[in-house]
Amino acid sequence: MSSWVGPVRQVAYHVDDWDKTTRELTVEDWSVTLVDSPVLDANTVVLTGSNQRRMMLLVVPPDTPGGLARAVLSSAARSDTVAGVEEILMSNGIRLGRRTVSDTLGRSEVVETGSHT
Repeated sequence: MSSWVGPVRQVAYHVDDWDKTTRELTVEDWSVTLVDSPVLDANTVVLTGSNQRRMMLLVVPPDTPGGLARAVLSSAARSDTVAGVEEILMSNGIRLGRRTVSDTLGRSEVVETGSHT
């Protein structure tokens, strides 16, 4: 991931999916800005690097059983996948709902959805 976006400087997330949090955090001595956005797909985060490249990640809820999470990641990572985030999650039986940033950092699975800009 870092080879594509470089050091992450911004993390954007759908405003209705997450609890309110600080607007900035420090990771390995650099600042990362957290941006809530009503226009992003639910269950995604968008990472923007110092080189302005972006990567969209699918977020699998942290309470998803391991086998089910692996099925979602496999579905999303297929080269022929045309399904959107919600369809990938729901077709694998994942419930959609709110979570906290601390729930996701370090505990949920994420997969690149193939969206680079």
